[in-house]
Amino acid sequence: MKKFGEMFAPILAAVLIAQPIVAIAGNTGRIIPNGKIGIISEGKEVGQIKSEAPVPEGSLMVCDGNCIMQAHGLQLVAQDKSVFAVTEASERWDVAVKNGRIDFGVKADSKSLAFHTPTDVIQVQQVIVPASSEGLVRGSVTVTDKGTELAVTEGMLKVAYNGTQQVVQPGEPIVLAQTGAVTGGTAVAGGTGAGITTTGAIVAGTVAVVGIGAGVAATAGSDSNEVQQLSKF
Repeated sequence: MKKFGEMFAPILAAVLIAQPIVAIAGNTGRIIPNGKIGIISEGKEVGQIKSEAPVPEGSLMVCDGNCIMQAHGLQLVAQDKSVFAVTEASERWDVAVKNGRIDFGVKADSKSLAFHTPTDVIQVQQVIVPASSEGLVRGSVTVTDKGTELAVTEGMLKVAYNGTQQVVQPGEPIVLAQTGAVTGGTAVAGGTGAGITTTGAIVAGTVAVVGIGAGVAATAGSDSNEVQQLSKF
């Protein structure tokens, strides 16, 4: 079992609202507290955010009340008392979650996304958007002392973690227990070629057809983007 040590070197944090994601110039994230956000260093609060501000990259944060983060193609909601951090790389958002719940909405044209948790790093490889939706996939990452759960409520995600690839869809979350056990999700074959077939979705290259006769929806892939280990767990 890896130990959750210095997980938050550079990373992102926020809070999700059920409305279309807005475009923000330069892909720079903004964070909006509903209450306040404490900035933590060496176990102590060293600052606070009480109004909309740029995301303090590389800083461990704790929400007093929910807080929202928005960037181009990405929206996050950190629930009350969640502890997290965020960083924006040139082609990827890294979101570290020490404990609590982060709801997310991600569009196909977003940068790639990786969740860093005490149990593992979960890299989003493809965003599979329903043609009938608002153009985004919604879900959540929850971290407790028992482990990590990644759930999707709308659309599907192809993810990779610990040498495994899975498709996460509504009603089939993946659970990474502190013991290393994994449950849920739909396992997929690795490699490239004809694509992946899952219940109600066919993924081939960068296009996904969701549902019979439902139309074509965009996807975002990040198989070529390797995720760096940000911390020792």
